[in-house]
Amino acid sequence: MYTSTDERPDTEQDNHAGSFGFGPQPGKRLTRNPIGRMLGGVCTGLADYLGVDVAIVRLGFVGLTLLSGVGIVAYAACWIVIPQE
Repeated sequence: MYTSTDERPDTEQDNHAGSFGFGPQPGKRLTRNPIGRMLGGVCTGLADYLGVDVAIVRLGFVGLTLLSGVGIVAYAACWIVIPQE
């Protein structure tokens, strides 16, 4: 057991992926992915970057669209700003 003054050895879990095991990995770029895309590749690119399933990202955009209409604007902005792979 380690106290706050002891040095902890490096572990494999120190990977900047967040405490839930997903998130952007070091050295990974956010790009629109043309493989598996439905419209512009925004959702597939975000899913690859965040390390989550593309269905979750798509449902997020649909939910934002249905709740407030922001999903369409956010998707269009991402389509313009995020470069294609």
